Amino acid sequence: MASVSKEYLEPFDNLFLALEDDYHLMSVAGVYTLSRLVSISELKSNIDGFARITGRCLKRVVWNKNDIFDRPYFVADENYSIDNHFTVVDVPAPGTLEQIQDLASEHFSKKFDFNKPLWECIYFRGALDGAKTVYLFKVHHAIADGQGFVRALLKYISEISPETEVSEMMYKGNQHSGSAATNTSKPAPSHLDSKDKPKQHDVRKTLEKLSRSSILLAYMVFGILMAIFVGLRLVASFKHSFSRSRMTANKQVAWSAEPISLTEVKLIKNTFRCTVNDVLMSCMGVAIQRYLESQNALKDSSFWVLVPTSMRRHDDWSVSNRTSGYMLNLPLVSKGERVRHLQSVSKRMKAQKGTMEPHMYFGFIPILWHWVNLLPKWTQFTAYKVHAVITNVPGPASQLYWGSSAVENVVGLIPQPAPNALGTTIYSYDGKIVISVLMDLDQDESDDLLFAPGSARVIVQEYAKAFEELLTLAKDELEAQKNHVPLEDKKQQ
Repeated sequence: MASVSKEYLEPFDNLFLALEDDYHLMSVAGVYTLSRLVSISELKSNIDGFARITGRCLKRVVWNKNDIFDRPYFVADENYSIDNHFTVVDVPAPGTLEQIQDLASEHFSKKFDFNKPLWECIYFRGALDGAKTVYLFKVHHAIADGQGFVRALLKYISEISPETEVSEMMYKGNQHSGSAATNTSKPAPSHLDSKDKPKQHDVRKTLEKLSRSSILLAYMVFGILMAIFVGLRLVASFKHSFSRSRMTANKQVAWSAEPISLTEVKLIKNTFRCTVNDVLMSCMGVAIQRYLESQNALKDSSFWVLVPTSMRRHDDWSVSNRTSGYMLNLPLVSKGERVRHLQSVSKRMKAQKGTMEPHMYFGFIPILWHWVNLLPKWTQFTAYKVHAVITNVPGPASQLYWGSSAVENVVGLIPQPAPNALGTTIYSYDGKIVISVLMDLDQDESDDLLFAPGSARVIVQEYAKAFEELLTLAKDELEAQKNHVPLEDKKQQ
């Protein structure tokens, strides 16, 4: 009998197997809109080509949950066929965005069959008056994270369109310390030969190295202490909003009807001297707060959110999980204090980025999740203290093409940190940003309307309002600066 080739899941993959339960699925997805209506055969061919380039999408996961020291592994699915992963769903006319979101919610709530590779593609036939192609590509998080799939998509696009320059599609941003190092050392002056260097020069360089090492060590110690402090605050906290004993496997998703312009986000960023992430995170906090206030369900003085962080090297194109994160305590906004709230969020984001928290998690995960069945479920109790996970996924910076079809819009969907919490995604693509929300769905009538049908759409709408308010304030500030009138003075006039 021929031996089976096994690819053991990495601890980062195991983590997402361990987090999943009947009420809390670890699925990630993208909703893609193509500029024209393509045939089912063409779409299947493209999806099949993409699956094959990932490698992991052709393999099923073998996992014995009853063996405490079992290590799950990927094995090639001998029965793989695109037909086993491609489903056509008819959308009743006129195929509106709300109808598409409701159907996407239904399919996002379904568990994967471990007897085949953990992914599927749902084609929404008849969506948007049948004039365009809309489909949901859903995959288990154990296969890869958002950046892993973004890079796999770019790799596939570059193969079917060789003239495409992949590096130009990536958003440029600051690389974390795990990225490929850049040589910043300066060459020695040409007039100084190594034999002629005075000993004082060597002593000075040695002292400089010791000084830099001491500063780095102090920074690391401070960062670790700050991470421990934040962790203790989270453990000691009690979540009251989005908190109930009842759980459901039914989920609802919604996303922006109109994408946000990245140019406008940068206008706010530059006006108030913060980062793009600060702007987007502030708006999400305001949207969540206002939704809870509208339901008379705001019971906390701040929100704990998990902010995933990519630890992937710039040159790492593998289909894998390279994710860590940090905990952020989002403040509430007071009436008329949007700019101050943005500044407060910016300050907290900057402080958290300065800690060693993402690096600590990234270092501990290989130890804790080498054996996925070893840790009991109760060790995940901190996830139930989190109100939301908010992730910012930088997608392709320029428009993509599947064959002759332009990809008009991309929506990212991520899982909740725990039942009753929110899974929110900020996805950047081609100069536009789409916001999405995943939350529980109560389909039966009850007094608890917090998770009623359409609730996710309301939060997305509140986000759009929060962003427009901040944009208006930024434009007012720029106008005031032209007239040499500070914004605070203009408010008092």
